[in-house]
Amino acid sequence: MTYLDTRILVAEDNIALQFVMKKTLGRKGYNIICVDNGLKALNYLIENPVNLIFMDVSMPVMDGLTSTREIRRLQKPCAIVPIIALTAHHLKEQRAECFAAGMDDFLEKPANAMQLVEKIKYWVAPSNDIGE
Repeated sequence: MTYLDTRILVAEDNIALQFVMKKTLGRKGYNIICVDNGLKALNYLIENPVNLIFMDVSMPVMDGLTSTREIRRLQKPCAIVPIIALTAHHLKEQRAECFAAGMDDFLEKPANAMQLVEKIKYWVAPSNDIGE
């Protein structure tokens, strides 16, 4: 798999942060899809396979925790896609809540390009093709 084959779903309600992530990760060669709430993330994932999700915890319509719980109820491969929490809250309780909901990792906002790429490289193995 090449970077261009790596499809990353960004669920983030802040348009400016969507733009930054799309531009930052797009420059690195990743295929970035942005949605602005957890329900859209869930619906997108049902119809379109992705390799990784960056999920904002606090969003309108459906928050990231609820969306993650719903994703984990889906059948494979949707149910096993790595989900990385994005949050401005740095409390241990918030981190524990994210993991309890089924998230795989945690990243505090604002995250820089190196942090984002490190998470992608850690969670998306070169042989991890979508749909297997």
